[in-house]
Amino acid sequence: ACPRGTSAEGAACVSPPACPPGALPDRGGCRAVVSAGPGGRPVVDVGAWAALVLGPSGGPGSPLLCRPLTARPDLLDLGPGDALGLALAIAVRVPDQDLSRAYAELSVLTSTASASAAPAAARRLPPAAEAAARAAVGALVELLRGLGGGASSAAVDVEVRCAVTAL
Repeated sequence: ACPRGTSAEGAACVSPPACPPGALPDRGGCRAVVSAGPGGRPVVDVGAWAALVLGPSGGPGSPLLCRPLTARPDLLDLGPGDALGLALAIAVRVPDQDLSRAYAELSVLTSTASASAAPAAARRLPPAAEAAARAAVGALVELLRGLGGGASSAAVDVEVRCAVTAL
């Protein structure tokens, strides 16, 4: 049970590398997501931010996004040994490329594979679980707003997966 922002490596919780301002951890190093735009105004590469903070589109969701969901299998009404795959379609919008106005829209698709349910049976997400998914995405978009300045694009769409298993 490692705290948010860390990952488990064996029996230890490991923090990502300390990155300079305007950069985020990326596979053991740091990747710049903020650059100087016209007049020196900061510009955030929203696509790079989304890939690092939410996860690469079509791939697994980042631990920052998935951990609040995987830590609470009870919200998903899972029985012992049940597993649920969540596909989160996240549309990040930045009206007028002004980061202070950034927001996200979320759609969640689920399928379950367990001893008590037919493989790949579609499931509607319980309201409490959908609220937890929205809160996880909302918290990350708030961090994007906090970077300030402008955005490299007005929209980014990603679809990532989070796997949840009840013990």
